[in-house]
Amino acid sequence: ASQYFIYSFLNWLRDDLGYEASSIDPCLFWRIEDNDNFIFVGIYSDNAIIISKGDKLRALFIYAFNRKYKESPDSEFGENEIVEFLSMQTKSKEVDDTRY
Repeated sequence: ASQYFIYSFLNWLRDDLGYEASSIDPCLFWRIEDNDNFIFVGIYSDNAIIISKGDKLRALFIYAFNRKYKESPDSEFGENEIVEFLSMQTKSKEVDDTRY
């Protein structure tokens, strides 16, 4: 199931959403509009992590993912200070209304 998902997901990112694939890591994709609006999507098996600057591309990605796969790709990052992803803990902090 996860192998089917990853092939479906990679093709969807590239072909439907127009994301660029990394030439170094086949599981890293991005879309850049300008210095203030970009998104990176890292994929491992059936897990994805989203790193973005600016709200527009992140919101568009989450909306499109939800429509395609009928679920949210987003973890509780931004809602909780510490989040676990692939057995790693990430910590976020809000500074001047921006979460890092």
